[in-house]
Amino acid sequence: MSRTCLLPAVFIAFCLNFAAYAPQATAAPPAAVKVAAPPVIYNPNALPPPVRFMRDTILSAAKSGDIEALRPLFTHKNGSTRLMSEESRQDPIVYLKTISADGQGLEILASLVQILQTGAVHLNSGGKEDVYVWPYFVALSPQNLSRAQIVEAYEIMSVDDLDTIKEIGHYIYFRLGIAPDGQWRFFLTGDDTADKAENSAPAMPKRGDNIALPDDSGDLPPDE
Repeated sequence: MSRTCLLPAVFIAFCLNFAAYAPQATAAPPAAVKVAAPPVIYNPNALPPPVRFMRDTILSAAKSGDIEALRPLFTHKNGSTRLMSEESRQDPIVYLKTISADGQGLEILASLVQILQTGAVHLNSGGKEDVYVWPYFVALSPQNLSRAQIVEAYEIMSVDDLDTIKEIGHYIYFRLGIAPDGQWRFFLTGDDTADKAENSAPAMPKRGDNIALPDDSGDLPPDE
C-alpha cells in the first residue's frame, strides 16, 4: 500500500476518535412558549349553528324587555345555567332582578344585549369545559388592549371599570358562556374565590365586582 493511500485513512480514523471524546455542546434551554390569545369571533355566522341559535335566542329575549323570557332558556339537559354562587338556591329571575340597578332586571337585559354584540372567544376547545364566551375580553390581558379594543371595552363598561380591571389584571364584568351543543352554560358576575379561601359564605355578587372565568363554568350543583 502506498503512503498516498494510507494518509487519508489515518486522518479519518483520527477525526472519528476526536469526535468520540470531544466534549458535547450543551443544548440551549428551549425558549418559553408564548400562548397566543384565541381569535375573536365577531361574525355570528362563524359560530356553530347551535351556539348561534342560542345566542340569537338570548339576544331576542333580552331585547324584548321581559326578563321572564329568559327563564325557559336556563334549563338544559345537563342541569341549569349557572347564574350565581354555588351556595345560592335563589330563583334565577329574582336573583337577576336583585343585582340589577333598576330592580326589575332591565339593566341586566341591557348588559346581555351589550356583551352578546361584542366578539366571542372559543375556550377549552375539545375539552370538558369547551365553551364560547362573550365578551372576548375574558381571554385578553387588560393591560395589552389596543386602542380599538379599548373603544370596544367602553361600549360595555365605564372608564373607571376598565381602570379597575387593569389594576386587578383580569376581566371583572359580566360574562356569558354557551357550549358547542347550544346549552347556555353560565351568565356570571362576582368572584367568590376570596371568600372560599377563608371558608366563609361568599357575598352576593354585584355589578362591577371582581369576576374570573370559573374552572367549572357549568351547572349549578345538585340540591343536597
